[in-house]
Amino acid sequence: MEEEEAFWCFHSMMHSEKYRLRDMFKPGFPMLQLFFFQLRALTMKEIPKLQKHFDALNVDPSFFAAQWFLTLFVYHFQFRALLRIWDIFMCEGWKIIFRVALALMKWEEKLLLSLPFDKILPALKNLHENKNPDEIMERCLKIKFK
Repeated sequence: MEEEEAFWCFHSMMHSEKYRLRDMFKPGFPMLQLFFFQLRALTMKEIPKLQKHFDALNVDPSFFAAQWFLTLFVYHFQFRALLRIWDIFMCEGWKIIFRVALALMKWEEKLLLSLPFDKILPALKNLHENKNPDEIMERCLKIKFK
């Protein structure tokens, strides 16, 4: 991709209604705050025991999910898996980011339910480790929501 093409692609992602990346970085991070609220609600719907455990420990999605949303998982996955996530992101928008987050938490639900506050945050930040990219995609695509 040429430099000018990359610029216009980035511009489109920043300003389009589908991605709204510009809104992610406005003062106060209003879209990020909305995503934390949505992730909490989706976790309560999809993995209620885990969300109740988070609530009991006062663990808020802002403690562990900011990097997921701000970087679209760039720091968490091998390049091969990241390309698949980004391909779906380009087609569907933000749903895939929520699906991956929920799939990873569901995958490690038993472990996360057993952890106290001081151990749960490091575990949440490392949910992606030692996971097969194909299985991650298989699991996250099974999670359906509007």
